[in-house]
Amino acid sequence: MKLLEFIPLRRFYVHATCFLLGILLAFSFEPFKVPFLSLIAIGTYFLINNYIFENFKRYYKIFFFNGICFGFGFFLLGMYWVSNSVIELDANLFYVAPIILIFFPLSLSIFFGVMQLINAVIWSKSNSKLFYFSSIWIIFEFLRSVLFTGLPWNLVGYSWSWSLSYSQSASIFGIYGLGLITVFCSVCIFSYIADIKNKFYLYTAILILALLYIYGSYRINNNQTIYSENELRIIHTYFNQKDKWTKKSIENTATMGSSNLISVFPETSLGLDQSRPENWLVGYIRRDQNKFYNSINYNGFTYDKKILVPFGEYFPLSSLMNTFFSENKFFENELTRGSSNQIFKANILPLICYEVIFAGQVIAPTNRPDVMVNITNDAWFGTTIGPWQHLYQSQLRAVEEGIPLVRVANTGISAAFDGFGRQLGTIPLGTRAYLDIALPSVLTAPVFARFGNAGFFALCLGVFGIAWGLYWREKQKLETQYDNLIKILSSLDIKSPFGGEITSSLHLKKDQWVNKEDPLFSIVNKNSHKIIAFISERDIDHVVTDNEVKFTSPLNSQIELVAQIASISKSPVNNFDLYPMVTSMYDGPIAARQNPSGGIQSEEAFYVISMNVISEENFSDQKILGNAQITVKPISFSEKLYKTVYSVLIRELNF
Repeated sequence: MKLLEFIPLRRFYVHATCFLLGILLAFSFEPFKVPFLSLIAIGTYFLINNYIFENFKRYYKIFFFNGICFGFGFFLLGMYWVSNSVIELDANLFYVAPIILIFFPLSLSIFFGVMQLINAVIWSKSNSKLFYFSSIWIIFEFLRSVLFTGLPWNLVGYSWSWSLSYSQSASIFGIYGLGLITVFCSVCIFSYIADIKNKFYLYTAILILALLYIYGSYRINNNQTIYSENELRIIHTYFNQKDKWTKKSIENTATMGSSNLISVFPETSLGLDQSRPENWLVGYIRRDQNKFYNSINYNGFTYDKKILVPFGEYFPLSSLMNTFFSENKFFENELTRGSSNQIFKANILPLICYEVIFAGQVIAPTNRPDVMVNITNDAWFGTTIGPWQHLYQSQLRAVEEGIPLVRVANTGISAAFDGFGRQLGTIPLGTRAYLDIALPSVLTAPVFARFGNAGFFALCLGVFGIAWGLYWREKQKLETQYDNLIKILSSLDIKSPFGGEITSSLHLKKDQWVNKEDPLFSIVNKNSHKIIAFISERDIDHVVTDNEVKFTSPLNSQIELVAQIASISKSPVNNFDLYPMVTSMYDGPIAARQNPSGGIQSEEAFYVISMNVISEENFSDQKILGNAQITVKPISFSEKLYKTVYSVLIRELNF
């Protein structure tokens, strides 16, 4: 019984199930972080697609909408907090929030829809789909991370937030490689649970998960945090979006700063033209002529944010839209991108807001800083799950790069991590406070820090190679099986030596066996007449095949035919369903009875002799019962006696 047979074969129920599985996957991320839930959600989603492939003829459209529904459920729960930014901006715009709540997840779900279309094209019954499905999933996660500015939020690899041990694998494979392993293990496990029953892939998945845990546990348990002489002060301001630039807020914030330590303030803590005290690493809005930048300043060094938030900090295609809106009312406040990374004095790498979530793009392998400082303003999202997700994604950057990371938020969650991702201190959501952090030392660059996403692409290419190898092997196997079946079928073809008409056939029942020489039907050649004769197996060895045979009928004295023996059956028959008129059941000369299956069975076996009529025929097409005079060799008295005694012994001894 299939695992998913409970799902009715109706598209609505299939799409609804995919939608619920997308929601289920979102529960594997922060702050819910249900252990192993991602394996369950992805594995079940894979089985549903395989179920559709096996039960629906037109599955392309179903695959596409399965992806849309799955993605919509996933992003609806996982990123609902984006709609909260509108309310934080202006409470009077509350009616816009539901629109964003629906259309933002729906737009992102297009990636899953297109992914499923590609899966529909290459899906097969072979195990290669395990590899194709996994690699295509992660490739589309990467595309989602780079296209249209990119939004690498809630990648599958982040579903291991509940386990720091499993998260250590990001130091080798990166977040995309960890995601690839996650999807592959899930489909292997659930393929076995369903119908594939291939223990190799089940054991492979279990082994991979076990090795990841062993590696991660060893890495964090056998390495102590080594601290440097440097220290930072994290300033967690906790001001709402409207009050953070007021004079009173600035004054209250300044009291938490330190003259001895580098004081790190959140993103856009200061507005235009506001003073920036010495030893402050602070986010502010910078104006250069007619351009505005989201910037960080530290003792005269400035970094401008490179990756801007679409529709939040800039408007895509704004230059094109400006041609239609000459007054520029809708685009006058957009920010300008920065040009390059800037490592500050004291070897600090600044990262603003969600720049920290772009794996493999934050640090150049040849220029490693002592610490990464991520300043952000999560006031837009209130107390939703967004700040929790942002926190863990920052933590994974520290694991990937082997570099300590200090995260400073406004109303979000501020924290510090060492190069293993271990938390050194935190200021929770909804608290105004500061925290002094002794900075850990930088680790030796792990594998991911040296090669970046190149390792992921190599891993993905290897998975594709395995998938293609499995597909090719399966294709060759099926082609061989097909050729063998064609040969068998060709040997089973019933061929007639001449063209004619079937005049009678054997009435076979299901599961009924027939002897090799039993006739299945009779074919009449309208161009000539044939004579079928039956001779006892006692006399078959003495038949003279070269002599002519004379055929007469007691029913019509005018019929007298001359025939020539054409063939003799290789083995005897006792089934007379095709020739009932020659048996005793129809007053014929051959003794016969009805067998249990309803057929006509002779008391002894007879050989079938087929003869071609060579004399001139003088009667119409019809079946005529008669006698064939076949020449046989004389049998000596001793031979007759031997055969009689032999047959009696065989009968009496029950052989």
